Amino acid sequence: MIHTSADMQLSFMNRSTQVAESLPTCLVDAQSCTIHQTTATTTPNDSVVEIISQLETYKNKTSFIDLDDIQLTDNTALDHLIKESFTCSICRGLLVRARLLPCGHQFCRECLYYWFKIRHTCPLCRTRVCTNVPAIHVDNFLDEIIDHCKNIEVKCQRQQRKSETTSEALDFRCSQISSGSLLRTVTESYVQTASYVDSTQSNVWTSTT
Repeated sequence: MIHTSADMQLSFMNRSTQVAESLPTCLVDAQSCTIHQTTATTTPNDSVVEIISQLETYKNKTSFIDLDDIQLTDNTALDHLIKESFTCSICRGLLVRARLLPCGHQFCRECLYYWFKIRHTCPLCRTRVCTNVPAIHVDNFLDEIIDHCKNIEVKCQRQQRKSETTSEALDFRCSQISSGSLLRTVTESYVQTASYVDSTQSNVWTSTT
């Protein structure tokens, strides 16, 4: 099936809306699921509790900036679109070293690393996940946006987060997995994402010149 540019943009926007509407649910759901599992047995799952603690510690020490308090571009509509479309639903910040799942959802590599320690599903739609790929177009696009942003704090935070190395294990794991059907699904989602990023990027530079 051949997707038109309008179809691809609508598809991506639908997924982006789902991310925006589900922002608070990921960590809460993981923790409530753990509590349910541990109360159903006599022995708490200490390893899962520890992993959730690691994820919360990671979020606390990184000092994430509230995107509602800053403006990334001079165009208000585009600023809102970027925040809605490229926000990680785990850390609630802009995607950093974005990873694309077969279901089409995207998350920060570091956030996804900690999440996969808890369960191998998409944090949003709960689809079983066996592989993931770097969303390079998304990273490059957001890097350019931040480079043109006047907020120094945002630039410093992005540099700090891009230097994170704990999640490099995801790259190794991904290279060990090969699945034709999953690869086709991921590739289709990636092409749609890249197309949408390119169109958004063009609108950004047109509106700011």
